[in-house]
Amino acid sequence: MNGVTLKKRGRKRKYDSTIPAHIDQTKIPDSIYWHNTSRIWRLKTTKENGKIQLRRVAGQDATNADLLRIAADAMKVTPKDFDWLLLQFKESPEYIRLKPRSKSQFDGAMSALANTLAVNGKRVGNRPLRWWTAGKAQAHIDEIAKTRGPSASRVTLSWLKRCWNWGASLDYCTSDVVAVLRKPLERAQELRKEGVSRSIDKNTHNHFLSFVWNAGQLPTRSQGSTPIYVWLALEIAYLCKCRTIEVTFEDRGNDRRRYLTQARELEEGLRIVRAKGSRTNIVKWTPRLRQAIDIAKQFRSERYKSLNIPTPIDPEDCPLIVNDSG
Repeated sequence: MNGVTLKKRGRKRKYDSTIPAHIDQTKIPDSIYWHNTSRIWRLKTTKENGKIQLRRVAGQDATNADLLRIAADAMKVTPKDFDWLLLQFKESPEYIRLKPRSKSQFDGAMSALANTLAVNGKRVGNRPLRWWTAGKAQAHIDEIAKTRGPSASRVTLSWLKRCWNWGASLDYCTSDVVAVLRKPLERAQELRKEGVSRSIDKNTHNHFLSFVWNAGQLPTRSQGSTPIYVWLALEIAYLCKCRTIEVTFEDRGNDRRRYLTQARELEEGLRIVRAKGSRTNIVKWTPRLRQAIDIAKQFRSERYKSLNIPTPIDPEDCPLIVNDSG
């Protein structure tokens, strides 16, 4: 509160005959005192250096309601610097309701932003909230994009907007600072503008797949060997344009993520169940895709037989790609 705290009253207040008669003396707020000579009401506060400060807040015509309002206003928190805003947000129900992973993401992103140095060499976290402008905030977001990458910058911007708008709703700061902030371009967009392709050429990719295939033919756990299911995942993911998770089979109790199972093998092609909201589609059979699926099924049969594991009856429970443990 502007570097001061309210002084709590100790012993019970004595009756004062000089206080105006319309005042109920039993309901005078803490830290509000009557000066009988000047006939004014004063607020008693303590500065950060420990010194007591008394200042005039009302005249003799003030009512009990006026004194209560003055005391309530004095108790209101006055916004300070960015570190202070982050601390207030972390003590709010909005932060407490977040999941542990989201809390960790917020802490990391805001810590990196707060520790960024301003032009004068001081930490951004120590700068007063009134110092912030849209231009200054955007400059720091762009700086994070350069040093830590566009993705980190976008995460920082998202949490900054959430925290800042929360503070604006409590009049700690103004919302116009973050209202016009723009997201940095993703690295892929920057490369496209520069005419650079992120994808490797087909010859390099095929050479890499051949290397993984040859490594998969070596004895298990021998020097230079690679499990054959690594080649299977790479090959199918490439032919079907899959994400990594879309060629895996995960069973986490109630959280079942089963994408590439026996049920996906159809007469017309391989049905690919997409993640992250993408639409499911069917990839038509090609000799190369058919060969990869046949090798996957053969490897699965060998592992089940070696480990004495029965093949699941339900196609949805039967993965196409398995690891060494089945």
